[in-house]
Amino acid sequence: MNKHDFTKDFFNVGYESGLNALEAISKHNEKRFLNENPHPHELAGLLSSIANCIYYYAPSEKAAKELFKFAIQYAKEENAKIGMNLPKGA
Repeated sequence: MNKHDFTKDFFNVGYESGLNALEAISKHNEKRFLNENPHPHELAGLLSSIANCIYYYAPSEKAAKELFKFAIQYAKEENAKIGMNLPKGA
């Protein structure tokens, strides 16, 4: 396996793990008869868990910030592909 495939494989494992976490939140909401998007507090909890791990495992704060920057840019690009852009400003 070349370096690109190795990196892509790791990325895919992380991405799928995030989707699995969101699925768990959705199943929890279904049990409470909430058929809606995850509550912002649920997303904040998930994101905080991930951020804690990034800061713990990153070799430096700069590396952690670069990882966050990459992830946010990737999310924006993926959402733009399906026409889901957040409004600019406020």
